[in-house]
Amino acid sequence: MATPSPASYFDNAAAKWTAEMAMPWMRLKREMARFNLNKHLPPNTPLRILDAGGGIGTESFPFAHEGHTVDLVDYSAAMVDVARRDANAQKIETRASAQQADVMDVAQLFAPNSFDMVLCHNVLQYVADVPALLRTLATLLKSGGLLSLISTNHYCGVLHSAIFRDDLDEAYRRIDDHTFTTQIFGNTVTEYSGDEIKTMLPQAGLSFEKYYGIHNILQYWGDNERRVQPENWAKLEKLEYAMTDRYPHNFLARYWQIVARRTGDPKAL
Repeated sequence: MATPSPASYFDNAAAKWTAEMAMPWMRLKREMARFNLNKHLPPNTPLRILDAGGGIGTESFPFAHEGHTVDLVDYSAAMVDVARRDANAQKIETRASAQQADVMDVAQLFAPNSFDMVLCHNVLQYVADVPALLRTLATLLKSGGLLSLISTNHYCGVLHSAIFRDDLDEAYRRIDDHTFTTQIFGNTVTEYSGDEIKTMLPQAGLSFEKYYGIHNILQYWGDNERRVQPENWAKLEKLEYAMTDRYPHNFLARYWQIVARRTGDPKAL
């Protein structure tokens, strides 16, 4: 399990993270996550959404633009400042709020059964006690509410190091080692397979609904200059959307997305 990093890791890299979020591959990642989620959401129904560990709001603010209400919580004060600034700039501040807090403490900020949907994207790899976080998030969901989880995928760790990072020594280590050091924040995190997270869901009162892969091929093909050439990018997008729910290809994606639903009550361990 990951050892929680001080907030300074994220504060110091807030500008670098903001720049990375503007890159085409990160925009595609967010668009695919929403594309997948929309298959599970009721049409034309305003939702209250919690973005747990939401950073600068890039994952959840598009929902505010669609008329939903978003509460964002993040560990980093610098990230929250960016999120508030961007909410004002995008004129969604009446539907999108942001506050600084540890994601493990979100149950102290909101009443149980408050949310129709919880997003927890790119957070689990930083958390020391994933089952405890899943139970906490489940208590905040209404009965039947939706939880979207996204994290780096252990199943692709060896390929990611060998192909994307061009580091064969790291690739060999990651055959059995679930940890790696992030490039943007510089901290050590623990990655899980989607299968590992699925086994944790029932104890949290959550029912597994669907597994998706994101960046199924994007981080294995070419370099950034080749990827963003219009003809190549169109083909990469076509492949990504075709593979996102296609087994077994999606099990080797750089990120997995699991959609779950609250169907019971979290159980004490």
